[in-house]
Amino acid sequence: MNTVLTSIVMIALIDSINPNAVAVQIYLLSTPKPIKRSLAFIVGDFLATFIAGLLITFGLTQVISQIFSRFTEIIYWLKFLLGIALVLLGCYFPKVFSKSKNTKNLKQIQPTQAFLLGGTIAFSEAPTALPYLAAIEIIVQANLSSYQIIGCLTIYNIVFVFPLIILLFTYLFFQKKSAFVLDSIHRFVNRWIPKIMRVIAIIFGLILIIDSLIHMIT
Repeated sequence: MNTVLTSIVMIALIDSINPNAVAVQIYLLSTPKPIKRSLAFIVGDFLATFIAGLLITFGLTQVISQIFSRFTEIIYWLKFLLGIALVLLGCYFPKVFSKSKNTKNLKQIQPTQAFLLGGTIAFSEAPTALPYLAAIEIIVQANLSSYQIIGCLTIYNIVFVFPLIILLFTYLFFQKKSAFVLDSIHRFVNRWIPKIMRVIAIIFGLILIIDSLIHMIT
C-alpha cells in the first residue's frame, strides 16, 4: 500500500503542473473578492477529476480482472503504448499547451460558474489525463479494497489541485502584494513549466516503455 501511495503521489505531482488551470486561478484571484470563486474553481476541478477517476477505476477493475485471467501480456502492451503517448506528449508539449484558456470576462463570474469552469477544464484536458491513467493502472493492479481505492483517488486529487490551493493561500498571505507575487508565478509557469513537463513526460514515458519491454521479453 505504501508503494502504491508513493507512486500515485509522485504521478499526481507531475499531473498537478497544469498551466491552464494555474492561469485561470491566477486570473480569478485578480478579480474583486475572489475567495469564493477561487474556492469554487478548486472544488469543481477536484470533483470532476475525482468522479472521472472513480468511473474509470471501478470500470477498469472489472475489465482488467478479465484481461488478467486471459491475456496478461495485454497489460504490458497498454503500458508500452502509454509510454509512447507520454514521449510524444513530451516532444509536442510546447505546442499542446502554447495557449492558455481564455480568461476574459471572468471578473463578474459567480461561484457556481467558477465551479462549473473548474469541472469543464478538468474534463476537457485530455493530454493531462495520461498520468492519471497511469496512476489508475497502478491502483487497479494493486488489488485494493473499494475504500482503499477511494482513499488513493482522494489523495491523488488533493495533490492534483494543490498548486491551486497554494495560489489561494498566497493571495491570503500577501494581500496587497499578492498581485505582484501571482504575476511572477504566472510568468514563471509560462516560461519554465512547459520545458520541465516536456522532460518529465519523456522520462516517465521511457520508463514505462522499458518496463513493459522487460516484462514482455522475460
